[in-house]
Amino acid sequence: MSRYSWAAFLFALLLIGCSRGPYREKRFLLGTIVEITVIGETSSGARRATEAAFQKIEEIENLMSVYREGSEISSLNREAGEGMVKVSPEVLQVIKKSLEYSEITQGAFDVTTGVLGETWGFDNEEHRLPGSEELRRDLLLVNYKDV
Repeated sequence: MSRYSWAAFLFALLLIGCSRGPYREKRFLLGTIVEITVIGETSSGARRATEAAFQKIEEIENLMSVYREGSEISSLNREAGEGMVKVSPEVLQVIKKSLEYSEITQGAFDVTTGVLGETWGFDNEEHRLPGSEELRRDLLLVNYKDV
């Protein structure tokens, strides 16, 4: 074997030894299935990176999920129009950014439309066509400028 053939052979072995198939893991978070794929890590490194990512997503969910009664967002929704709720800097940042996008889109994006999802049954999968009175009542609650 020539010197170049050996070099090519050793390079190929190096590539085979370094290549790892993608590591994938799925969990139900944020009201949906979240899948993380890690490529180019050792299997133990991929697992650690995936676990760290899922932990961060769980932190976000604990703060901001409308489906978790103890989250800051759930507390805000319960107290809407009734009282003050102290929120973390992370939640405040998301609210400010949401309001910014609501302004930019002139209300096409509106963080206050959650009540409509409940009315239409999107949150509990009991989809239904609400009556016009229900919609009128709920639309009074939709206005990002009232946040």
